[in-house]
Amino acid sequence: MPSNTGTSHVYGIERHTLCLTALNDPQTNRFALATLGITEPAEIHIVDFDSDDALLSSRVYKHAWGIRSLTSVPWDPALLVATDSSGNSAPQILKIPEDGSEGMEQIATLPQTSPDYTAHTV
Repeated sequence: MPSNTGTSHVYGIERHTLCLTALNDPQTNRFALATLGITEPAEIHIVDFDSDDALLSSRVYKHAWGIRSLTSVPWDPALLVATDSSGNSAPQILKIPEDGSEGMEQIATLPQTSPDYTAHTV
């Protein structure tokens, strides 16, 4: 096995990004980040890092609105909770597709418990 001592790994993104979260999967090094999407549709990036082979890979999904807060669901690494950047919508639970499809499925909407829900971390 090659040694990765002293090697750095960078994932570049060209859009304004407000949130990054580690996905709760003990078998992988997987992260999700979301862009704001002011002039173009927002994006959710799922980034995988293979520490054995020192490889980065990613999948990018378009999203209708910019995301201000993104959190992984502790009991299911395929689920994310996202809050929109305007603060006008309740948080949504999104499912990361495993079959390579182009969009994330919205599986539920959480109740909005505060007039300014974006001020709270989900």
